[in-house]
Amino acid sequence: MKIKYIGSAAAFFTGLLIVQDFISAAVLAMLGYFLFDTSEQNVYTAKGKTDSDDDCFCNDQAASPMHIQSIVRLCISLLNLKGNVLFSELNVMKSFMANDMDIGEEGILTIGDIIDATLRSKDSLNPQESVANINQYCRYEEKLSILHLLFVIAIADTRITDDELNFIMWAAQAMQIQTTHFAELKAVYVVEEIDVYKTLGISTDATAAEIKKAYRKLALQYHPDKLHSDPDAEEKSKLFQSITAAYKKALSEAENN
Repeated sequence: MKIKYIGSAAAFFTGLLIVQDFISAAVLAMLGYFLFDTSEQNVYTAKGKTDSDDDCFCNDQAASPMHIQSIVRLCISLLNLKGNVLFSELNVMKSFMANDMDIGEEGILTIGDIIDATLRSKDSLNPQESVANINQYCRYEEKLSILHLLFVIAIADTRITDDELNFIMWAAQAMQIQTTHFAELKAVYVVEEIDVYKTLGISTDATAAEIKKAYRKLALQYHPDKLHSDPDAEEKSKLFQSITAAYKKALSEAENN
């Protein structure tokens, strides 16, 4: 508001000095008032939001509670596929949203309340509606973070079931995630069963000791520390990542059986 009055005063005294007429100066003062008022409005309209809004997970601050609620409800829809939701899984979800998503301080405080309310009314979960809200309020990069979150909480109990993977695949398609981006994330968290044993060069009924032995043998060949002068170091390093993922998955299954 102050800028309008400054403009009015400047116009008044400029007019008084130049035309030396009180009425003309008053007219110029009125023009200065409205001119600066219009300029101020144009600056705000062009900017659209304050600088602090750029750091928030959702551009539309009025929509923040809606998009946070939609993310939480989508995640709980995924967790609910197993029939029960574990506190450890909820803690993983809250930690990821607080640390890896720029949702702002108010959003962080809201997460717990939304989780409690959602768990009390799990029967009314509607993942289609949740995704629709996410598509409305979130940018593509933000939807990639949501997809990442879905993988994180699905594997929080050590493995991703077929139902969970199908749900995440549906969510990715519904959020219009590019196939290549989905495949990149999936490769981090999902190792196909048939590839696990082929990658390690072991049988499907290998014991934990056999799995560890096979892994140590491959690590001697493909560990990055062994590849300093190898011309194929980059390719072999990627292969070692697959070997490590296969080892963890095979060992986990062997120890749980």
